[in-house]
Amino acid sequence: MCTNSSYLLLRRLRHLRSISICNVSLIRGDNIQGTKWKLFPCYLILEDTSGEIVYVSEVQTGAHTSLRFNELPLLENAVQTFVSLEVVAQLPSPEFPKNDWVVLCSYSIDFNSLTYVGKTHPLSNVPGINVPIFEFNDGYYALTPIPYEEPTNTPIKLQTKKSITFNSLLKLGRMLEYLSQVKLESRKFAYDLQFLIQELHEEEMDMAIKSTLMDLEYQNERKLAVLGSLKRCVLQISPKPEEEEPFDNDYGSMYSELVQKKHRILNLQERKFKKLIDIFTNTTLFQSPYVILHAADADSPYNISLEKLDLQTILHTDNRISMNTMLGYYLLFISILARKICYIPLPYSLAYYGSTSVINNTLPLYLTLSPTQQQIESFSTAIDLFNMDIMQVKQYLYNRRE
Repeated sequence: MCTNSSYLLLRRLRHLRSISICNVSLIRGDNIQGTKWKLFPCYLILEDTSGEIVYVSEVQTGAHTSLRFNELPLLENAVQTFVSLEVVAQLPSPEFPKNDWVVLCSYSIDFNSLTYVGKTHPLSNVPGINVPIFEFNDGYYALTPIPYEEPTNTPIKLQTKKSITFNSLLKLGRMLEYLSQVKLESRKFAYDLQFLIQELHEEEMDMAIKSTLMDLEYQNERKLAVLGSLKRCVLQISPKPEEEEPFDNDYGSMYSELVQKKHRILNLQERKFKKLIDIFTNTTLFQSPYVILHAADADSPYNISLEKLDLQTILHTDNRISMNTMLGYYLLFISILARKICYIPLPYSLAYYGSTSVINNTLPLYLTLSPTQQQIESFSTAIDLFNMDIMQVKQYLYNRRE
């Protein structure tokens, strides 16, 4: 007899791995060597103490000396320590034409009262008939002690296939039935809901259309009332035929006055422009390559040439103070010409602060003696924006020359 090396404190049904029936026989008695039937179908039934079936094996047909049933599935919730085991066999033909099934044997089993057999299956030397052998993780157990000898060679590993419990099949059937019922109810609910939504949508559409028609009628009445009021006002202020002046005479005099006023305004703009040029002639602005007054067209100030600023030329200028002053004059010249004389809308605002003027209130139109990289980038952006203002004014002067 081998000693028990179990590491389980309490064996339960979920720890059971397989069940084998040794010396399977249809005839009761200890001597089975002379039995007529060697092979016949068998299966197992496990029940708990309340008589509920927890496992039904598949039908197996094997040697009568040791019939091992399929490996049990994982019964994680099977915590029973007491079960009932029944071995059911089919009566062979032709002796039994009806092929009836009979219970060969039944046992009441306490898993914690079993006798340890060994780490390997006892394939021989098992006394009695229809003897159940239980396999756990720590070895094989039997109801009564069995003489055991360690095998001298490697035992043959029997191939088994997994099965599922009777309860699992029952639960699966119930779940499938429940799912089909849920699907049918869901479809019916979806159909009813869609029908209700459609009815509600139609009611809301009717209400919305009626409300819109009422609003349109109210607006139409208000517009008719306003139109009637305007008609009455027109009739009140309309002059009498004898008080009206001839239309042709009135139009001719008005057009003539407008033409005269336009010429006066243009002449005034030209005089202001000339005055502005005279003022800036004494500055360094007209000494730069950016503002050029053509001598041949000195009578018309609109022939002046305004050039865009060049960043590289400014960066290579040695006298930064003089350059900053010239840039301030250029900004002031463009600002006065656009805002006070010609009324030209500029894309970007100009603010004159002498040699530290700025564009758009943030970008400096000047360079310090030792500028940083960030200051140079801001200065470059300011030049780009200022050049756009210059192009706006230049386009206006070009149109005036035409």
